[in-house]
This record gives sequence, C-alpha cells and structure tokens, in this order.
Amino acid sequence: MVSRQIKMAALVVMMVLATLVLEPRWLNEAGASERFLAAASPTTTRKVVTDSWVKQRLDHFNPADTRAWNQVGATDTAFILLIMSCSINKYSQNVMKIHTECIKGSQLILPLFVVLSQRYFRNDEYYRDGGPLFIFVGGEEPMKTSWLEDSHMMSLAKTYGAAAFFLEHRFYGSSRPTEDVSTQSLAYLTAEQALADLADFVVGVRGKSGAKVVLFGRSYAGSLAAWSRLKYPHLVDGAVASSAPVLAKANFYEFFYGITIELQEESPECIANIRAATTEMKLLLTAEGGPQKLTQLFR
Repeated sequence: MVSRQIKMAALVVMMVLATLVLEPRWLNEAGASERFLAAASPTTTRKVVTDSWVKQRLDHFNPADTRAWNQVGATDTAFILLIMSCSINKYSQNVMKIHTECIKGSQLILPLFVVLSQRYFRNDEYYRDGGPLFIFVGGEEPMKTSWLEDSHMMSLAKTYGAAAFFLEHRFYGSSRPTEDVSTQSLAYLTAEQALADLADFVVGVRGKSGAKVVLFGRSYAGSLAAWSRLKYPHLVDGAVASSAPVLAKANFYEFFYGITIELQEESPECIANIRAATTEMKLLLTAEGGPQKLTQLFR
C-alpha cells in the first residue's frame, strides 16, 4: 500500500512540474509573470486552445487591501487529480490547496499549491515571433472557446501572426472573486475593477517583450476595450469595439428599442403582453401589499 501511494504521489508531482514548465516558448521569452500558469493539456478538441488562470487582486484601488480572489477552480493538472477521485478545496485567499481525500480507499493526503484566480483562454496557433497580442475581453457571460477558434479576431490573428487570448470578466463564468454574490461582495463588480483586471493581465502576459496589444470586445465588453485604450494608452495600442455603448448612461433606454423591434417582428402580441405586464408591475410596486405580492409571484 505504501509503495502504491508513493507512486501515485510521484505521478501527481510530475504532472504539476509539467504544468509549470511546459509553457509556450514565446510566453517565456516575453518575460511574462510567473502568475500565468499554462495548462499542461488542452481543454477542448482543438489542441491550440488552452485553459489557464491568473492571480488577481480583489480590490485594485485600495492599497491597504492586498487580498487576492477567493477562487475555487481547477487547472488541467487538477483534472488529473479529479480522475483519481480527488477533491479540490480552498484554504486561503491567495493559493489553492489541491489535495487528495479519496484515492481508491487510500488515506493519502497530498497538498499541491496552485495559484488560481481569473480564468483565461489562449491560442497561439498563428503566433509568429514579434507578433502582436490580441485579447478578447469577456463581458457579462461565461467565456467560450469558439471566440478563439473561429471568429473575426482569429482571422486577423492569422493575418498578423498574433497570439490570442480571452480573459473572463470577474463574477461571470468560472471567474468568481468572492464566495458569494452578496451586496457586500458585488461592491467589487464594477467597470473600473474590470478595467484594472485587464491592465494587470496585459502587464503580465506582455512582460518585457514590448509586443503590441489590441483588445477586442462586443457590446459592454466592447466598451471595456475602448475604455481600456483611453485609460491605459501605455498598455493598450488599439481596441476594436463592436456595438459598444461607450457613453455610459444610468437609464440606457435606447437598448430596448432594438429589443422591441426584434420582438415585434416575431410576435406583435408578445409586445402587447410585455407592455401590459410591465404596467401592472409598476402599479403593484406603489400599491399597498404590492411588493409582497410580486415577491410571491416571482419566488
């Protein structure tokens, strides 16, 4: 039994070392930060797309608050542990303590420390020495590998020999800075914090290479791309903002014009029903007992 445990421990250690060492040559030569842990194996059928994590600060604007994201996640190395019937638990703010608890009846406890925080994808299929870095900015949705497989950005990456990235937005998908989404936690869900995440990512992934950096985004993420170019011109050389509402407004009623047109084409009756329901909800919000009734209806 002891011999079997030693062999399994050695296997896991080798997997971790492979994860830390086998990074693409261009990333190492660029002097990128050690926080960028390259995955040892791809997570998609396209071998060119890899799934990785980068450490981020919870609050970029409070010098006294040095906390990192309180993140639970798994790299491909951790996936090897999962196959071996292991569990992943979080024990500190800055590191993940991946340990085995249930290896086929064994009592082996093997701690492995892996920095996990904000998730990103990478595709260096078209990268050529000296090429730019294209970063697709994540918005209010989980990120998908398809944006790094078949998209306008990837067509441009092939033309210009760029390395391509996709950075997931904080609080969306697998990139969760806090354990919950309480009001206190959501105080860290701001465009300013997201922009700082992007800036920190650019600094780390570009390293000392001096590579040109171009951000891509659509809708809200397109706004982030454009704002990053304005706020961090020393880091971002260009931004492609598709359908981006760059003029921030508290009451962005123009957005609903497009929605109305789409629904109208599908079903005029749908528009009438939505308008009637909205009117009724407004009346309930100001009526005695109305808010309680809405709570019951939508519980």
